[in-house]
Amino acid sequence: MASSLNEKPSVDLKEKHGKWQYLFLYLDASGKRRQKWVDTGFPIKGNKKRAMAMEEKIVAEWMPKLIALRDHSSFSSNKIEYDDLSGSSDKILFADYMLEWVETIKPRLQVSTYSEYKRVIENQIAPYFQKRGIYLEDLKASDIQKYYDIVKARASTNTTLRHHANIRKALQDAVNDDENYPNIQVNPADKTQRPQKEVFISEVYTKEDLMKLFSVIRNDYMFLVILMDATYGLRRSELLGLKWSAIDFQRKTLTVKASAVYTKVDGKHLTVVKSLLKTKSSYRTFPLTPEVEIALIAEQNRQKQNCQKHKSKYSKEYKSFIFVNDYGILRKPNTISQRFTRNILKRRGLKRIRFHDLRHAYVKHRQTIF
Repeated sequence: MASSLNEKPSVDLKEKHGKWQYLFLYLDASGKRRQKWVDTGFPIKGNKKRAMAMEEKIVAEWMPKLIALRDHSSFSSNKIEYDDLSGSSDKILFADYMLEWVETIKPRLQVSTYSEYKRVIENQIAPYFQKRGIYLEDLKASDIQKYYDIVKARASTNTTLRHHANIRKALQDAVNDDENYPNIQVNPADKTQRPQKEVFISEVYTKEDLMKLFSVIRNDYMFLVILMDATYGLRRSELLGLKWSAIDFQRKTLTVKASAVYTKVDGKHLTVVKSLLKTKSSYRTFPLTPEVEIALIAEQNRQKQNCQKHKSKYSKEYKSFIFVNDYGILRKPNTISQRFTRNILKRRGLKRIRFHDLRHAYVKHRQTIF
């Protein structure tokens, strides 16, 4: 034990919680191995050299403290106390852990997925647990269950299920990270009562319902998007992600290659287009029906006229997309859905369904829509 107590603390630069931090491994007065993390304050990306430049200063500050701690047999009677070095200062609040965790997984997520994770964590999960001051390593299943109960009382079960997915994944990453979180061996979220997914029973338009719908929207800008949704059963994001390059007028085909979602990224609302090439089941080709082809040609002509009419005010950013407004701006998903239910169905006294439910009409009437 004597030789062990003479061992000098080691120091190493590592990634933790999305930042560069120095890890000191040292022995306390009893010979038990301890660790101390010192945050440089620099995010991981592009800051390694800056973090490395801080090593001399950090070592000069902390090495004497850790050696002094090792050499003293009583913590309470010394200026340097054990708790100040590796007790509560090394513990992280669960709220802070969640905020840091979502940044560490950002490179592995689609922009829209990351944005949704961050929104839920920043606006709901973190504020709730921040108020309660619960540390990550002290988190219990009962703490998480209380949170689920509150969310479920205010929102749907499916919303609660999404929160559960975020929390469980974050905690499992902590369980798997023995180096940074050696005291977390079990995922407390696994001991909660997992919310059961609600099954939504949607309304389905009959062929007669569809014919009535098409008759009243023939001159509405929504005609093409509704027609294509009912004809091909595409998701809203897939429709808005369609580019003119997806249409082959010669071979009479339409190929789904991308999806577009409107989301908040770094405080700004953006339309994010992502490729579907990585998902074979999402990348698919359909025959171009005569009705859709005629409507697409009409849309091409409309866009050309608007471009000439508005000139410099017409956006060139989305010129390759099919569903743009009079000024060439890509249409927003929520605008499509809201106009469908409020301006088209409600005002015209038509059967109320969600825009998403038009996909079910495709499944039921795909051979007999026209």
